[in-house]
Amino acid sequence: MLVKVLSDIVGIGKTMPTSQALAWYSNVIRQFLLIARHRKFYPADRAMTGRVQFRYANKEFEFDLGLLPSDGFSWLREFFVRDNYLCAFDRNALLIRNCVDMGCNVGLVSLILHRLGAEKIVSIDADNYTQSTTRKWILSEAPDICFLRALVSSASNRKFDRDGYSELVKKYGSSFNANKETINCDQIVKMFNGERIDLVKMDIEGAEFDILLDDSRWLKSVDNLTMEVHRDIDNPFKIIRGLRQAGFEVSWKGNHIEKVAPEHADFIYASRNGALARNRRS
Repeated sequence: MLVKVLSDIVGIGKTMPTSQALAWYSNVIRQFLLIARHRKFYPADRAMTGRVQFRYANKEFEFDLGLLPSDGFSWLREFFVRDNYLCAFDRNALLIRNCVDMGCNVGLVSLILHRLGAEKIVSIDADNYTQSTTRKWILSEAPDICFLRALVSSASNRKFDRDGYSELVKKYGSSFNANKETINCDQIVKMFNGERIDLVKMDIEGAEFDILLDDSRWLKSVDNLTMEVHRDIDNPFKIIRGLRQAGFEVSWKGNHIEKVAPEHADFIYASRNGALARNRRS
């Protein structure tokens, strides 16, 4: 635990301007009792205000926290400091041109991919963020990002109960209709008009097992994947094995980018074109 805490603390100093890093450290000191009690830096994160900057992939990324959700700084800290989504790739080998962001939420990963040079981004989430302040701001900067409201499923849907899902989300006050607002991976691939998809990012709350294991033919059009895998749904090793069978090299990490056994993976990375960093291939 101490190693993980120190990693986050050191990482802030490496990725943020000195003045902003010092502001966060001051918040950690002021909120120390709450942080120690909950074992999370969230109290210090929530105290951050204004504009913040992060250095990442030899670029400067600036964000106005007033335009982000209440947990915005926590999300940015985890993305840029831990580098959960792209850490396993060789930046010189990973082409980011055509991208899919499955489980895009408000769209922050999509925005970062846009700033990294992506030319076409299809971003999908089952929740409705069209009126979100953050989504509107992202579209003002990157109007070419194609945001879709849909649930991603496999082409066959053998394992997916659409009516059951629609009834489930109604409990949360959503009007989502899975029978009308579902998209499968073949349909997503067709949106790229025969071009290769350079990177697929997934954070789809366990549906990754359905779309990767039920019908993986769509993966022939994909060169690289990065995903958060949900171990409460099934064993991550099934995905690792399936991706290898589909022709990918695969690497995986725990939530703090530590080495773990395959069945304990929180993040999985895969490449069929040699884009995994040499020391991260498994």
